[in-house]
Amino acid sequence: MHKILFVCYGNICRSPMAQMVMEHIVKLNKDKNFMIDSCATSTEEIGNSMYYMTQKTLEKNNIEILSHYARQITDVDYQKFDYIICFDNNNLKSLKEKFARDKDNKVHLLLEYTKDTKEIIDPWYYRNFNECFTNIYKGCESLYNYIITERK
Repeated sequence: MHKILFVCYGNICRSPMAQMVMEHIVKLNKDKNFMIDSCATSTEEIGNSMYYMTQKTLEKNNIEILSHYARQITDVDYQKFDYIICFDNNNLKSLKEKFARDKDNKVHLLLEYTKDTKEIIDPWYYRNFNECFTNIYKGCESLYNYIITERK
């Protein structure tokens, strides 16, 4: 079982979008060997559902929207998940600090798997939900392919 946790600042835009996209990719491939979740580095949005623009973007791209309420990452998550994927350098730094410099090398930027080093900026501030979706989809496809290649 491959366990992926997507993490962004509030868990209402990028991380739930990535969770839903990865669930979609896994379902298309009829792959039952994945557990996928998302959470936040902050406490600001705890208990809130996905941001409405995130939902609209997923709907527009025919991605099924699963039940979601924002939660904050915990130490248990670090132990439970194989891949802890974030979208920008601020969250990457926060997570590496939280988890003692990431001794198990679980924390990565999503676009690393595309061989691209750019960040996926927060659409909450920049209103670029379509660009965010495009980058997340590309990153999730690459992450999925990386994982299935690794398990062979």
